[in-house]
Amino acid sequence: MSGPSRLLPLAPEVAARPGYRPDIQGLRGIAVLVVVILHSGLPLAGGFTGVDIFFVISGFVITSSLVSRLEVTGRLAMGRFYLARIRRLLPALAVMLTVVLIASMALGAIGALGITARTGAAASLINANNYLAVFDVGGYFDAASALNPLLHTWSLSVEEQFYLVFPGLLLVSWLSVRATGRLKQRSRIRLMLIAIIAASFGAAAFLSLIVPSAEAGGFWGRLDYYSAVTRAWEFGAGALLAVTPIVAMKNRRVATAAGAAGTVLVGIGLVVISESVTYPGPITLLPVVGAVLVIAAGTSVASNPVSRTLTTKPMVGLGNLSYSWYLWHWPFIVFAGIWWSGALGPRVIAGAASLGVAWLSVRYIEEPIRYRSNPLRRNTLWLLVACVGIPLAAAGILAQWHQTLKSDASLNPFALHADSLLDCDSPKPLSRKPADCNWRAPQSRGRAVLVGDSLAGHYTEGFVSGVNSAGLDAQVATLSACTFIDFGPLARQARRLGMRPEPSCSGFVGRTMDDLVADPPELVVMSTSTQRYLRALADEPDPAAAANLAARQALWTQAQTAMIRRLTDAGSRVVIVGSVPRFPAWGELKEGPFKESPAITLLAGSAVDGAAIPRDQARRAQLPGMAAQAAAIDATGATSIDFFDVVCPSSTCTTGIGSSWTYRDFEHLSVATSKILAPAFRDLARQLLPGG
Repeated sequence: MSGPSRLLPLAPEVAARPGYRPDIQGLRGIAVLVVVILHSGLPLAGGFTGVDIFFVISGFVITSSLVSRLEVTGRLAMGRFYLARIRRLLPALAVMLTVVLIASMALGAIGALGITARTGAAASLINANNYLAVFDVGGYFDAASALNPLLHTWSLSVEEQFYLVFPGLLLVSWLSVRATGRLKQRSRIRLMLIAIIAASFGAAAFLSLIVPSAEAGGFWGRLDYYSAVTRAWEFGAGALLAVTPIVAMKNRRVATAAGAAGTVLVGIGLVVISESVTYPGPITLLPVVGAVLVIAAGTSVASNPVSRTLTTKPMVGLGNLSYSWYLWHWPFIVFAGIWWSGALGPRVIAGAASLGVAWLSVRYIEEPIRYRSNPLRRNTLWLLVACVGIPLAAAGILAQWHQTLKSDASLNPFALHADSLLDCDSPKPLSRKPADCNWRAPQSRGRAVLVGDSLAGHYTEGFVSGVNSAGLDAQVATLSACTFIDFGPLARQARRLGMRPEPSCSGFVGRTMDDLVADPPELVVMSTSTQRYLRALADEPDPAAAANLAARQALWTQAQTAMIRRLTDAGSRVVIVGSVPRFPAWGELKEGPFKESPAITLLAGSAVDGAAIPRDQARRAQLPGMAAQAAAIDATGATSIDFFDVVCPSSTCTTGIGSSWTYRDFEHLSVATSKILAPAFRDLARQLLPGG
C-alpha cells in the first residue's frame, strides 16, 4: 500500500536487572533485524511487523516491573519511574535528532527539509506520531516520507505516550482494589487491560475495514497506523500476559509447543503481511499472538528450543543494541538513498554501518547516563530540558535554512516565486489576499493586478518590478492548479464536455472576478494554463476526440470573452499572457526537479540535468489553447503578450540558457527569468496607460 511507513518502534526494557530476560532481549534483536532488512530494500514484505512484536515486549516488560514493585512496596514511585525513563530514552534520542537535523542541511533532500524539521521538533516533544498522522501527506514509499530521515521517530513517541499514561491507569486500578476489597489486585488489572485491548483492537479493526488499502495514505489510514489508540491493544496484550498466571507453561512440552507456534505465527506474518493492507487490523493478530506465545514459553520454562535460541550471544547482543540501532539505521539508509538515488547496495551498506554508530551510542551515551549511581533529581530535570531544547533549536535552524533555500534565488536557482512565499497563492480571492501581496509604487498613478494560476505566479517578480517602475501599484492573486476561467452560465455545458473545475477553484475565480469588477484596477494581467482543458490531439485524431476539442475551444473562447468584456466594462485594460514551453521530462514535482537531490549539490546548481524539447513540438502542444485565446482577444480587443521567444530563442527549447537556469520546474520559469521580463511589463504598462 502507499499508506504510512512501516517503521519499527524501539524502546529499551523497563525491567531492572534482577528481572532481566535474555530471551526477550533476543526477541528484540530479531524484531529490529527484520525491520532493518526491510528498510534497506531487501525482500522481506512483512518486516514492519517487528513493530507489533516490540509493542508486545514493551507491554510485558513494563507491566512486570511495575506490578512487582506494587506488590513488594505497595507504591508505584511514579516520579522515580519517569526520571528513569528520561535518563534511559532521551539522551540518545536527542543526540540522534540534533545530528540528523544539522546534517540534513547538507545531506538531506531539499524537498524533505521542511517535513524533517517539523518531524524532529515533534519528536523532541514525543508527538511525532500525531504530527505525521495529521500532516504527513504520503506513505513510506512516497517521496515526502521516504526522504524524511526522522520518520521513524513516530514509533518512539507512541512508546513514550504509553509510558506517560499506563502507570497512572495501573495505579488507579490497584488503589480501587484497596478501596473496595472486592477483587484481587491482579484480577482488577486484568479487567482494566481487557477493556483497553477490546476498545483499541475494535478501533484498529474498524479503521482497517472501512479504509481501502488504496486510501491508506489518507488521514484515516494514517490515523490507524500512527495512533497510540489503535496500537494500545498490542501493548495491552503483553501487559495482560505479565499479570496472567499460565500454569500450563510449567510443562516443558507445552512451553516448547507454544514457542514453536509463536515462531510460526511471527514467520507467517513476515511473509503474508505486506503494504497491500490497511494496517494495523485483524491480520496483526499474527505477530502479536506469536510474540505473546514466544514470551510465554520462556516465562516458566526457559530451556525450550525457541527460548534457548533467543538467548544465544549474537541474539542478546543485537537486542542490547536494538534501541540505538533503530535510532540510527533509518537516517543512514535515507541519506544513502538520497546520494545514490535509492540504489540497493548503498542502502544495505548504510543499514549495516549504522550498527557501529549504535554501539558508540550505547557505549558513550546510554550506559554512562543510565547506570550513573544516585543521580540527582535536579540534574535529571536539567537533562530533560537539554534533551528537548537542543533538538528543538536544531529543528528551528533547519526550518530557517529550508526557508532560505526556497526563497533566496542567489543561493538556489530553483527558488520559489514570491506569490508562493507570501501566501498570494491560495484559495483566498483577491480582496482577502495578505497585505504582502500588494507592492506600492512611489507617487502611484493606479493599480495593476496579476491573476491566474501558477503560470501567472511565475511572473510575479518581473510583473511587480515592471509595473512599479511604470508608476503602478502591483497586486498578485493566484491559485496553483486552478485554471483561471469563469464558465458562469456555461458551467453546465462545460461539465458535459468534461471541463469541471474543483469547487475551491471555481470559488476563487468567481470571487476574484467580482473583486476586480467592484474595485477595478487600471490594468489586469491574466495568465493561466490552457492545457488542462485544451490538449493537443495525436497526429491522427479520432473524429469524436477532434469534435470534443473543437467544442471545448469554442466554449473557452465564449467564457474568456465574457470575462474580458466584464473587466473592460468596469474600466480595466486587460492583457492575456501566452504560454511558455513545458518540459514533461522533468516531471510534475511540487518543488522542482531538485526535490530529491541533496541540498549541498543544489547550492552549486548541479542538482539535476537540464531538459530539452524541439521548438515545434513545444508550440504544437500549445496550439489548441493559443487558438481559443486568440479568438477571445480578437473578439474583445484585449492585448496579448507572449514570452515564448524569450525563453526559447532557438530551434530547441531548454530549461537553461548558458549557465543560467531558465526554468525552476517542468513548466514554471525561474525567479531569474521572471526578473528579466520586468522591462517588458514596464513597457506594456506605459503603452496601455500613457502618461507614466
